[in-house]
Amino acid sequence: MLNIINVKGLLYHEALVHKLFTNFCKNVAPIVCVQLINLIGGVSIYPLEQYLQIAQSKKFQKFDHGKRKNKKIYGQSDPPTYVLSNINVPARLLYGTQDGLFLPQNLDRLFKEIGSTNKEKYPTPPDNKDEAFSHVDFIFSEYMEKNLYEKLFQILDSQFQEN
Repeated sequence: MLNIINVKGLLYHEALVHKLFTNFCKNVAPIVCVQLINLIGGVSIYPLEQYLQIAQSKKFQKFDHGKRKNKKIYGQSDPPTYVLSNINVPARLLYGTQDGLFLPQNLDRLFKEIGSTNKEKYPTPPDNKDEAFSHVDFIFSEYMEKNLYEKLFQILDSQFQEN
């Protein structure tokens, strides 16, 4: 939709956004700015648009440019789907138990479609509802070291010990 009005990204070098962030960071919440710093550089609309395409089509597929451009790029009018059954390396899926941006049945579907026989799912955190991860907690949680990094290192250590 935004591409119709030729918007390629959000927050890219917009003077007003920078001025607001600067004032906010200096005067209101300097600690919050450490977490917001990634937004200042801008966000491409294409990943957001692709996410909406995937949600609408219910297919994990490449970006849909429209039938004519798809034909030129992909050699077919519809974007090709990713063949998850071709993934045959060890796979570990970590998910937030309070993540409102995913549905458990979608996680289960992804897990089933991954072709590897060496795969596991891990709730984050596994047993503490007070520290349950939402979507952004994988980036900003104060409990990342305890509830995410420790698990990641356990997973990596176990993989290296097996090989």
